[in-house]
Amino acid sequence: MDFELTKEQMDIQKAAQEFAEAEFEKSYVVELDRNHKFPWEIWKKALKPGFIGLDIPEEYGGQGYGLFEKVLVTEQFCRCGASVGTSALGTYFGSKIILRNGSENQKKKFLPPLFQGEAVSAGAFGAFYADGFWWP
Repeated sequence: MDFELTKEQMDIQKAAQEFAEAEFEKSYVVELDRNHKFPWEIWKKALKPGFIGLDIPEEYGGQGYGLFEKVLVTEQFCRCGASVGTSALGTYFGSKIILRNGSENQKKKFLPPLFQGEAVSAGAFGAFYADGFWWP
């Protein structure tokens, strides 16, 4: 079994590293963390080279790569700023549910805006316990 990265995977990894090193300026990352702010500027810039939606099929606005390529980007982003990297790359976390369970019309309506800078996905989570629902 070959565990070496392909040339294309190495190119993706290098591009993500260069992007993160250039955009994730340490004082900016710290400022975002301290003020509990979303990295809108970084997210918008990450859309252009296709880092957002790397693992989404091209027909829905993604790049058509797999999960491993997304992991390569996530690793490089998080090396330079974990909170900013996961925030920017998490803007389409709900897309996999739509890909697996949505109708073709839903996929065409809701997925492309996530990769064109027009929308981000969001969610709400709660915890359940034995006697019912618990609100933190």
